[in-house]
Amino acid sequence: MSNHTPGPWKVVPKETQRPDYRPYAIWAGETASWMGVKVAEVLEVSDGHSMRDDWKKANADLIVTAPELLEALKGILHLALEMRGTKTLGTFELSAIEAAKYAITKAEGKGQL
Repeated sequence: MSNHTPGPWKVVPKETQRPDYRPYAIWAGETASWMGVKVAEVLEVSDGHSMRDDWKKANADLIVTAPELLEALKGILHLALEMRGTKTLGTFELSAIEAAKYAITKAEGKGQL
């Protein structure tokens, strides 16, 4: 079971006074900017270097899909484990199962940070 903020999550660009600075907020809830819960923000790099806006947007898009990716991976892992009982799996399949287990454990906060 996951303890993350329930979705759906949305990416909302934040308005700023600087045209060269465009952070993105990730909100959970039905109405993203006033009734929802802020899950995360994608900001500038802290060492003073700018991050390309397309990278910030891509990072925000990846974060916003995390709950769906986690649930999809759990479903795929369940199917793979069922297959393991009926079919001999090769090295690739067994490695993929272990990678999925590791990623799920990490996403659920049970792995090392």
